[in-house]
Amino acid sequence: MKKVILIILVILTCNVFAEINENDILKRRASSYRSRKQYEKAIGIYETIQKNDPTDMDNIRELILILIQTSKIEKAEKLLNNYKIKMREDLHFQLKLMILLHKAEFEEAQKLSDRALEKQIGNVSNYGTVAKVFEQYRQYEIAIEIYLKARKIAGDEKLYIRELANDYHALKNHKKAVREFVRLAESRNSYAAFILSRFKSMLKEDISVISYIKDTAGESENPTIKEIYALCLGEIGEFEKALKEYEELPAQNLLKFADRMEKTGRSDIAIKAYNIFLSRSINVVENAKTKISLSNIYIQQNDLSKAEEILLELYDDKNLKSRGNRYKTRANRQCRELLAQIYLMRNASQKEIIQYLEEAKEFTFNKNDISEIEYKIIHLLIMNEKNDLAKEKLKDVLKNENSGSDIFKKGYYYSFLIAIMTNDAESDSLLGELLVNIPEDNITNDALLLFQSTNQVRSNDDRNDLLKAYRMRSLYKSLEAIKVLRSIYERSELEEMLFLAGEWAMQAGKMELASEIFSHEYSKPDLQQYATLKLVEIEKDKTKKKNCSRDFLQNNPQSIFSPQFRKILGN
Repeated sequence: MKKVILIILVILTCNVFAEINENDILKRRASSYRSRKQYEKAIGIYETIQKNDPTDMDNIRELILILIQTSKIEKAEKLLNNYKIKMREDLHFQLKLMILLHKAEFEEAQKLSDRALEKQIGNVSNYGTVAKVFEQYRQYEIAIEIYLKARKIAGDEKLYIRELANDYHALKNHKKAVREFVRLAESRNSYAAFILSRFKSMLKEDISVISYIKDTAGESENPTIKEIYALCLGEIGEFEKALKEYEELPAQNLLKFADRMEKTGRSDIAIKAYNIFLSRSINVVENAKTKISLSNIYIQQNDLSKAEEILLELYDDKNLKSRGNRYKTRANRQCRELLAQIYLMRNASQKEIIQYLEEAKEFTFNKNDISEIEYKIIHLLIMNEKNDLAKEKLKDVLKNENSGSDIFKKGYYYSFLIAIMTNDAESDSLLGELLVNIPEDNITNDALLLFQSTNQVRSNDDRNDLLKAYRMRSLYKSLEAIKVLRSIYERSELEEMLFLAGEWAMQAGKMELASEIFSHEYSKPDLQQYATLKLVEIEKDKTKKKNCSRDFLQNNPQSIFSPQFRKILGN
């Protein structure tokens, strides 16, 4: 008899475990369907589990949630009512609240939540859970009320800062949102980037929000918060005010601001910020790096005298060249490379330029850096038609170089230049090597454009003049190079040469000349459309720029240049 009872118990236990295992498998399957948004299949499986085990409250919860999610509210409500007695009170409340909110019965939902929270008035975490349900249904005002009640009960003004900030932001109550976001930054510096992005979005909607940011973040003693205010000033174009705020911040913050201004094209502010940094900093290496940045700006502005003055100061700096600092910074090398560039821009002798580049090699141990400097010398030789010497130097650079290295691959470009300048048929295969090995590099684009241009011209004289113009441009004789291209166009009526002259003028910063060239009536539709795009890019007036883009898109919606015009409209 005992054996029979034992067998029955074993069988029953096995059946129970079999059902449990089967239900677990079904739950995983339902979850998979749900994640793939195959809701009907998921509902069917949850209902199967309900039949297998009507007491599984976790399954009932998931079934009601998916019914709410798919707007099967009557079915969800009926199921919830059926399980009211068996279900935990807090779970029943949460699901009932969601059903009421889904039915847009907001007042009833608030009354229900008030009653539930009053029962557990000391449990502050419940307030947050309930508020989040209201947030899911965009009932931010009610969510805010609940968060504020929790604060009052806890006596903690820092409670639910992020949640309140986001809810006020959602309601466009910028004043209160700013206050809470600043509190959040005060409690956690790691939120600085997130808060800045929120402030930027507010300022795009309403520039007057800056006054709220000033009254809170601007008055803070916290450097992170003060920087947020300074960055907001920069966001609305108040760069001078932003710079004044940065003057009160640590020097490294000021340096980052200067770098940011330089990248965004506000070189005037960048120069001021770099100079303020230099007046405060005693770090030899950082100062040298900053002076290199300043020199680069002055070179871009074609103010070569100021750039040279700064660079010669670095050149003569014995402390910077000392054993302790010699290789600690790239400034020694960069200083000499930039002086070589200035001398090149001034049409100085090749010997003087190469002397600075040779000196630059003395300030690096890195083999790749030395090769990069050698490539500058090789390029200079090619542009001065010293092709045989350039070929020998190139051979020296590549002789011990691995064929898979970046330096070796870059060598194809200089081999290509020598080949095309000497009318060597090998230029075709060398261009192929560039396209295979470094397709995204700017030098590959440069080589491709030069190759295509030489194939477009119709005579040897035009080809020789095109190569001459290319060399002139590489030696900073842009106006002379453009003049040669225009003479090719006048002889051959090849519009591609005229268009190329416009691009070179634009790259040289000669915008009036570029505008004149692109205003030409091009006979080829693609060239004409491209010229229109260039004119829009040159246009400074934002309204005119957008109007021209809009007109172009209306007339040429399928043009290959349409994406660029749409991008201009979107900015």
